[in-house]
Amino acid sequence: MPPSKLYIKVKSFERLIKEETNYNLKLKKQLDAYEILAKTKNVDQIQLKVSKDLFEETSQILIPQLYLKLDQFEKDLEEYLEKHEVKINLDINAYLKNHKGSINNLKNIFDLPLDANKRNVKLNNDMTSNNEPLDMEEFEYMKERIICLFLFYADIKKKRFENFNAKSKSKKYASLEDAVNDDEIY
Repeated sequence: MPPSKLYIKVKSFERLIKEETNYNLKLKKQLDAYEILAKTKNVDQIQLKVSKDLFEETSQILIPQLYLKLDQFEKDLEEYLEKHEVKINLDINAYLKNHKGSINNLKNIFDLPLDANKRNVKLNNDMTSNNEPLDMEEFEYMKERIICLFLFYADIKKKRFENFNAKSKSKKYASLEDAVNDDEIY
């Protein structure tokens, strides 16, 4: 039997969060490989260009597309829960009050498989619409996982914002900001 809408939305969002971690690791490896090649004497220029192109493709195309998908899937899950009158923000705040530990301590929740007997697997012939009613038992079963998804994604957004701010404070970007602020570009 097909899985419920909630299950599909949660697992899709979870998969993208895992991909974000993998893409950032891949990006770091590509940058390290490029820097090693760039420092090597008598390096093949074609190999250096390919290494640089791989890094640029990952950083400028794949990762931004992933973040757009993450935003879309977060919004989709939020809207689905709001449609069924689930106040997930209240649950998140309560969860944060009860669990003072780091978010990274909770990451193992994604490694736990969902029990098929506890999730809703009723037959649904209308898999393309959002008209499926929310099974509250299934939601309660998946609630901690959903809360952790939102918390992890909030942490990812925070890191992206911090990285953006760090880059904007570099000399190259600072001079560009000064030019914009002084209306030199216009």
